[in-house]
Formats: sequence, structure tokens, C-alpha cells
Amino acid sequence: MPDIDNPTEETASLLREVMAHNDGLRKKRGDLCSQFTAKGHAGEALRSSFERLLAAVQAIFPPPSAAQPAVGDPPKAISFNIVPAFYEMMIQLQAEEHDFAIVFRTFGDDLPEVVMPEFNEFCSGRHPRYPTARFDGSVEVEGVASHDYRVSCPGACATMIRDGPGPSGMHLVSHSLAAPPDFGRGINVLRESPLLFYRALVDEQVDDKENADDTFGTSFGDEYRIQIASGYKAVYGALMKKLDEGYRGIAIRDDYDFWKGHSEDDISGKPLLLPDDSATQDLHIFFDDNIFRRRSHIVDPRSLAMGANLSYQEVAGRHIMRVDPIQVILDTDYYINAIRNCEKEIKASLYHLLV
Repeated sequence: MPDIDNPTEETASLLREVMAHNDGLRKKRGDLCSQFTAKGHAGEALRSSFERLLAAVQAIFPPPSAAQPAVGDPPKAISFNIVPAFYEMMIQLQAEEHDFAIVFRTFGDDLPEVVMPEFNEFCSGRHPRYPTARFDGSVEVEGVASHDYRVSCPGACATMIRDGPGPSGMHLVSHSLAAPPDFGRGINVLRESPLLFYRALVDEQVDDKENADDTFGTSFGDEYRIQIASGYKAVYGALMKKLDEGYRGIAIRDDYDFWKGHSEDDISGKPLLLPDDSATQDLHIFFDDNIFRRRSHIVDPRSLAMGANLSYQEVAGRHIMRVDPIQVILDTDYYINAIRNCEKEIKASLYHLLV
């Protein structure tokens, strides 16, 4: 039996062939899914439901106007990757003058190409459905500029690495979404911790401020030099430092290989470090559609002070929220209502502690 954790070059080559084959199967599966509700296919009866969901994440652009007929290309439906409920949440929080931050967390590599461009367009008032929204720092409240939520890379980007249990096995690589070969594929074809890849980048980075907007963060000036924080408190401190520096939109790529390599258990997923409630008034909420009904599964909630994993019962409905993939599309108040429910649960739990 080949050792996939410490493979030889021959085994690594074989594993890459397997992954390439699996990629082909995934594409085929995706093609079948896209045709599932088409006429003559198995899901034809669900076509109307599919079209209802699709319309909820689309906008007509340019918007039709009775006063000014369209000139040139006719209006067309544009699909978006971020559901309206997410944007409605931000608009409501802004209207209520909350100070909040958005942290995107993903196991994939879709942040620079899929999430960030659309989100930044929304923040700048260029989203077809939300042309009056402004989250780019251009709005003033009582003479004070609002926060800029646009995600800028490398400044607001980071990669989470986990290469062992306990605090010493958690690392945050600031200013980089770069990744070693096959990172995030679910099979460790490297003989060494991926952290060594980033340490090499630290050693090799050059002073080149003209490249400070490099998408994956591999070469830039002093302000955006790659930095590695290790340990729970150091990782949390690095994130809080970003908030102190004025960042309100942050993107983090998490370590899928570590989670997959530990059978997708609850203590190996995306870390959520929670400070002692008495030390902060901030409310940390992690939304994910892969949270199970009785298990955190994809999220690893931990006490910052003690380092211990927190049980599902301790954090569910307070700090982690399972997202229903259908309802979040159809209900534009989904996220804001979820936040309010979390606030109620937190207050209720504090009340029980004090009584």
C-alpha cells in the first residue's frame, strides 16, 4: 500500500494522475448537474424551482427604463456568486451604524477571481442590484469617513496553515494567497509541511513596491511583506492587527488538506478562535453551509485563552450558524435575522450565567 503521507516520487506522480482523473469526473458531474432540469432530463419537473432560485441571484443589466429605451445591446440577465441576503445584511448593519468586519473563509482558490471582484464592485457602488451602496470609505458620518470594506490583495489576504495538533500547529501567512503545488487538492503529495513553502517565500521576497497589487502576493515592498504568525494567540493577534490597520474586508484561504487528512473531523476544520467574553464586546459569527445540524464539522471553534476545542452545544446559534443553501437564496433577510438571533442567544446565555 503506497504511503500517501510520505510518498516517493513515483507514488506522487501516480497520485497526480489520480487527481487529474478525478478532476475530469468532477467536470463531467458538473455538466450533468447543469443539465439536470433541462427538458428530457431527470429533473425536468423541478425546472420552475430552479428558475426561481436562479432569478433570485440575477439582475437585469443595464436595467430597463421606460423613459429611455435601451440603446445598443439589449438588457441581459447577469448571475452573481454572492447572494443578495449577504449584501442586504451589510446595508442593514451600516444603516444601524454598527462597526463590523467581513472575513471570507474558503478551502478553494476562488477568492481572487470569483469572490473579490464582485464584492469589491458592490462596495464601490457598481453592482447592478445595488448601485447606491457604498462601502468603499467614500461615505462620511458626522465628518468621519466610513470604513472601506473592499478586499485588497496582498494587504487583506492571508493563508491558514495547519500542520499539527495544538497551538504550535496553527499558522497564519499574512499577505499571500500563493500555495505550494497540489495544495488544497485533498492529497498530501509533499514530504514536508507546506509552511516550508511560505518560509521560502519570506526568504525570497524582494523590495518591489510596483508589484504590491500582485494577486497572489509573492513580491512587494515592506508594507506587504509576507509574515507568519504561529500559535492561537499570535494568529488571532495578526487578524486583530488587520482591523486596527483599518481593514474591514479580509480574505483567508484555509487548509483543506489538513481537514481532509483528518477525516474531516470537527477539530481540524477552519479555525474560529473565540476570546473570553469578558475581554471583548465583539460578536464573532461563522456562517457556513457545511456546518452540520449537530456537529460543527467544517469549523473548529476554539477558546483563545484555553486553546481547547469548544463543543457544538457551546457555540451553535451563538458563534457558528449553519446556512441553508436554499433559504439563503430566497430570503433576503436571512443573514441579518441570523445575526439578531445570535445576539439574542448570547444575551440569554449571559443572563443565565448571572442569575
